[in-house]
Amino acid sequence: MDSLLIEFGGIPFISEELQYVTILSALAQKRQMLSEGSYDDLNQLLIPEEAKVIMTNKYGICALPSYVLLTQKESVSVRLAIERITKTLPEWMNLFRIPIRFYRTNERETTSFSTAIMPQHILLGRSAFDNEIKLIECIVHELSHTWLNVYREISPFFHKNNNEEFILPSGTKRKSAKTILLAAGYAAAAIQLYTKIEANRKRRKKVVKYYLKY
Repeated sequence: MDSLLIEFGGIPFISEELQYVTILSALAQKRQMLSEGSYDDLNQLLIPEEAKVIMTNKYGICALPSYVLLTQKESVSVRLAIERITKTLPEWMNLFRIPIRFYRTNERETTSFSTAIMPQHILLGRSAFDNEIKLIECIVHELSHTWLNVYREISPFFHKNNNEEFILPSGTKRKSAKTILLAAGYAAAAIQLYTKIEANRKRRKKVVKYYLKY
């Protein structure tokens, strides 16, 4: 894994020297292997819909939250939120080079959702659109998971049958290595986000304090 991080230039949202072309090329090549060489153009393998087909063929159909297309208003809100993110943190511009499909989920308890089984898809709940800051949080949250899942897809971080559980510094028990990894990835991104973006001071302090627990 160390050699992979060196080749890729580090970790998304943390390292400033990420080799995006190398990472996406490695991702396409791994998916080409999974698809048994059925694609002539490797760029097709970076299309979210194609990635979903490959994962479904490999792992089977999994239960996912129901989702629908964004409304025009929601699509505009997402575009403006991304523009604000990249304007505030231009060093994150390349993190949006990976194609992402945004949908809205009608699951009431879901604010945002993404999964390695459905790569490069981000589902946003109704509450994600309460205000721009909350939408920005959701996008950054799921994008951080998306990029870590890219790394996991290229080279798994741990054995799938590893059921070892951990206790967080905050005292929270029974957390898997995967959960800690994904939470830490967003923690790093959230702290950077809230050191630069204009937001309600109380909310910013609360979010940063919460994720520093990881």
